[in-house]
Amino acid sequence: MGTDITICTEKKVDGKWVMIERIHSYSRDMHGADRNYMRFSHIANIRGYEREKYNIDLPTLEARGLPSDLSDSGKLFFEELGGICPSYMSLKEACEFWNKTEIYIQPNTFPHGFINTYPPEYYFGIYEEDLENEEWNDYRVVFWFN
Repeated sequence: MGTDITICTEKKVDGKWVMIERIHSYSRDMHGADRNYMRFSHIANIRGYEREKYNIDLPTLEARGLPSDLSDSGKLFFEELGGICPSYMSLKEACEFWNKTEIYIQPNTFPHGFINTYPPEYYFGIYEEDLENEEWNDYRVVFWFN
């Protein structure tokens, strides 16, 4: 049995958070919910043994719980699917963690490999060209594990 991540992305509109995207492990058009245990270990201390394989300059975060101001649709989404270790982070922080843990191992180079950098639409369906610098703070990524 494996561990999967479920994500909802939210945008702050008129001072209130609104869910804009639901991302499951089977959302193959966006890769934010790919099963990546090294990522899980850094963003919520889930499956921590994967951290030991790579030397990534990232802290290990503890799950923060659901945000107190989670959107109504985000609450329904969580209640519908359930899960453990809910947490959240800003879009900018999430992009940093997701990119630094997006490692593809090349044959004969383990444990090294290389890191790809992708824009937020690759993971979360939010297009970077639509964001002004100040708007990055108006987006967040809420996630939990199943």
